[in-house]
Amino acid sequence: MIQKGRIQDIKARLGESLKKKWESKVMCSQYIRSMDRRPISIQDTFLWLKRGVLKGDTESEIIAAQD
Repeated sequence: MIQKGRIQDIKARLGESLKKKWESKVMCSQYIRSMDRRPISIQDTFLWLKRGVLKGDTESEIIAAQD
């Protein structure tokens, strides 16, 4: 029987291997790069919405998603 710690180690190595494969592909690497960035804070989101710099297309997509 394989120990729990060993399974987690194997999963971590497989995850890193998959990430490296994705990074080597043009379109997938864009997703990986965006995930490695700092997440947007709630305060930044609020300020963006408060300033009202939404374009019509963006606003309609947000409203459609809420409905």
